[in-house]
Amino acid sequence: SHFTSPIRRYPDLIAHRLIKSVLYGKYSNMQMEEDEIASATTWLSACEQRSTKAERKVISIKKARFIKRFEGEEFVGMVSSVAKFGVFVLLRQYDVDGLVKIERLGNDRFEYDEENLVLRGRKTGLSYGIGDELKVRVVSADVETGKVDFELAEMPQPKEIEDEDDPGTDEFGDPIRKGRSKRGSSKDGGKKEKRDKKHAKGRRESQPEKRGKTENDRRGVRKERVSKRRGKN
Repeated sequence: SHFTSPIRRYPDLIAHRLIKSVLYGKYSNMQMEEDEIASATTWLSACEQRSTKAERKVISIKKARFIKRFEGEEFVGMVSSVAKFGVFVLLRQYDVDGLVKIERLGNDRFEYDEENLVLRGRKTGLSYGIGDELKVRVVSADVETGKVDFELAEMPQPKEIEDEDDPGTDEFGDPIRKGRSKRGSSKDGGKKEKRDKKHAKGRRESQPEKRGKTENDRRGVRKERVSKRRGKN
């Protein structure tokens, strides 16, 4: 039996009758055929869905009647749902939600990310997701259909995205400008510095050979001078 059987819905009553018909012989007349049970469950499920929709409709109409008095006023709300056609914003102060249509989200072309439930703009980088806080204005409230429309009273700022190539900070804790190395030099300056180091290394490697050659020449000159002196003597 279902755990909601104490509610005494008609499907629960059917289950109770079937259990009694098995346990007690005097209730054997309550038995039902499989096709009867199948048709009953289909019909009762449709009735339950219809009653749930009616309940939600009444609640939305009551909320629309209430919020209509605040048309033109601004509130801070939270994105409660995201769809292809816009975002639903919940005013937690009054437990009323309304739709901000996609054309009112900004001068951009928004793409719907179904996996992450996010609307993201191509040009501006603006994104709207569940839990985002928005300042909205009540545009209209239809008391017959229960639909409430909002618009943005304040355009949100694009969310900052971490840059993987962020150079970080220098030794003094100051942020390094993009295009500069941690030592504060530009990219071109860094390349120049590498070239200078390479040339300096080449000069250092070639210097011992030049010094050795000079020393040999000096020794040869000294030998010539000594030999000339000995010849004179």
